[in-house]
Amino acid sequence: MKDWIPFLQALIWPVFITLFIYKFRKRFEDILISVKERIEKGSAVGVGPGGFTLGAAPQLPDDPEPDEMIDDESPQQASPELIEKEKALEKSVFENPVEQLQLIHSSRFLKIKNGRDYYRILVSLDPYQTKALSNVEKVVYYLHKTFRNPVREITDRSSNFELKTAAWGEFTIRAEVYLKDRKEPLRLSRYLDIQARK
Repeated sequence: MKDWIPFLQALIWPVFITLFIYKFRKRFEDILISVKERIEKGSAVGVGPGGFTLGAAPQLPDDPEPDEMIDDESPQQASPELIEKEKALEKSVFENPVEQLQLIHSSRFLKIKNGRDYYRILVSLDPYQTKALSNVEKVVYYLHKTFRNPVREITDRSSNFELKTAAWGEFTIRAEVYLKDRKEPLRLSRYLDIQARK
């Protein structure tokens, strides 16, 4: 019997995983179909030492073609007045650069330095439509006064004028967005909250 114990111990996990997958097979099937669809639509896939990674989901196009229109089978239809109101609102968004661009950010734990948790902070411009970025020349970020270089100028449009930095606390970042068709820069701000590690 002693000889069978290692064999049974090695067999328990595969049997448990198989039963678990069988019990929730519909959910696993849905996940596999979802991954397949994401790959077919252009999401990047990677398998390596860090495990399995699936890139960002495809983004909806700014100017959809007829075959890209979403039919969610909703029976509700907006009134003609509401449709006209939406068109007027969208037009005003493109006439007003303040409504075309906003700051977004993300944070993740980086390291412990001098007894403090440091976080990687990424801040960038998020346009209402991607063509709004073509009017931007540069972004000047104003960080908290505790930074050694609190004023940073970013000119890389391909990264959405992304600022990469590290911080140990939360603060409000200010940005001046210089546009080709305006003398005065567009002034934006965002409170940079940190996703604390658990």
